[in-house]
Amino acid sequence: MVSALTPAAVAGVFRGVPDILGTMVPIIVEGDLLDQDVDVIVNAWNRNVIPWWLLLPQGVSSAIKKRGGTGPFKEVAKHGSIRLGGAVLTSAGTLPFKGIIHVAGINLLWFATRYSIQEAVRSAMQIVHEHGFQSVAFPVIGSGSGNRGHQTALNYMLGAFTPLQTPSRVVIVRYSPTAAPSSRLMESPALCEVDDGGPRIWPLNLLSLLT
Repeated sequence: MVSALTPAAVAGVFRGVPDILGTMVPIIVEGDLLDQDVDVIVNAWNRNVIPWWLLLPQGVSSAIKKRGGTGPFKEVAKHGSIRLGGAVLTSAGTLPFKGIIHVAGINLLWFATRYSIQEAVRSAMQIVHEHGFQSVAFPVIGSGSGNRGHQTALNYMLGAFTPLQTPSRVVIVRYSPTAAPSSRLMESPALCEVDDGGPRIWPLNLLSLLT
């Protein structure tokens, strides 16, 4: 006999923690990644082949450099090339985090693929687990320099989270310069069908809860 879902179990879906079936659904907010109250943030980086000082930082990387200094980028440079979808942990410079996880979310052609986005999510979460971080905030990996559509990149990310189980709070931040510093919770993390023939991801994974 299947037990009825309790309000607490359903509410768990909205808190960025595993639901009763082990499905991971992050919190999705609008705001600034660097304003999140979390242990670590994720920087959508590259394969780390080109020296950082030759690149014109964009998006999250640009914000980190302006507000946190160049220290994290000097540290990540010491790691050498990063495999596609791999991740490296550095300090957060002068930012108020315990660290920054830099993920190689784009290939050498500066393009994000389903594999690079989803592997970047898995690699970042592995670091979160290994270091015992209690919370982490992600940007929408691949939607900037990776040249993927915002919704497509977000769908790929949530697809990667689905089989993961973690006690850590996970936030995905959709950048909005007008949102309050504390960020605005999206009305629903419902997803659209990806625009390139990928699988349909249903709102809040309710289908998996009901079947």
